[in-house]
Amino acid sequence: MLKYSFFRYGLVGVYSVILDYILLYILYSIFGVSQNIAVTLAFFGSSVFNFLLHKNYTFKSKKSMMPELIKYIVLVVISYFITLFLIDYLVGLNINIYVAKFITVMVVYIYGYIISKLFIYNRI
Repeated sequence: MLKYSFFRYGLVGVYSVILDYILLYILYSIFGVSQNIAVTLAFFGSSVFNFLLHKNYTFKSKKSMMPELIKYIVLVVISYFITLFLIDYLVGLNINIYVAKFITVMVVYIYGYIISKLFIYNRI
């Protein structure tokens, strides 16, 4: 079951990252929204999509949405600050914002899976 849910988690993650990048590109490159606001809006937009797919597809949770959503929000807030910090730090090192975003996604992927599986959806 671990391999199966890990695969689904990765698949949903890929779709979420694609959505995140699309939103980031539209906001930052097309509309000229500032870096931090564009990263923030793209991050939270893809997070909503991510939660719904993980609940219904990855972990197939039948539990009440509200307790899982509250736990998920905690994970998202922590992930958000890590994302914002790392992107700002990496861009400060003259790394392209899109490359910085990719590196950040890799950092939060593994711990996000573990927290989701054990804490949010209680799938041991």
